[in-house]
Amino acid sequence: MGNSSVKGIKMIESIYPSEDGSSVFDKMPKLKAKLDREYAKGTIKFTETEEEPIDGDLDAVIDSAIKEVWCTYDPKGTGLMDKKAAEKFFKDALQVYAIRQGGKTEKDAIPKGVNSSDAMKQSIAILNKKGTGRTSQQEFEDFVRTYDIEEALGHFLGKTDGVVIDFTKAVFIDVSQFHTKQADIKPVYRDYPDD
Repeated sequence: MGNSSVKGIKMIESIYPSEDGSSVFDKMPKLKAKLDREYAKGTIKFTETEEEPIDGDLDAVIDSAIKEVWCTYDPKGTGLMDKKAAEKFFKDALQVYAIRQGGKTEKDAIPKGVNSSDAMKQSIAILNKKGTGRTSQQEFEDFVRTYDIEEALGHFLGKTDGVVIDFTKAVFIDVSQFHTKQADIKPVYRDYPDD
């Protein structure tokens, strides 16, 4: 299983669920047994729900999952994720990605020719946009909301040619506020989430 933790893998699955709804734990019985032991010890709390939100909006569920994942990588509650914890986050995400692709360890996900050390530095630089060496909870939430698992791991996967959009500088206008006969049109800006 490499350097990944069962709890980290479970948390990564909560923010980056598979498209078909399957779990990496279903594909690896030994990993599932470790997960069951962690549940029994109380190291991982079972928080999944069978109920779909009434309005069909999963934002509250996603917010809860992101906060839970944050607590995994900031266990002392400092509000900051250091470089070591950020590396752990990416290794756990690589582990999940590798298993979904039929591999067993995070190294199975990294194609030949990709320098994993450089990829880690580049990925952490994207996660920690301020370059302080410690990622804030807001930076982490923005990262998770902006990138799906393949985009988050792009430097490791050799897929870095995507378009990066900085939604913090994007402005959206509510065009329903415009009237055809209105002379002084004043746009009304809405606050859209970054997802």
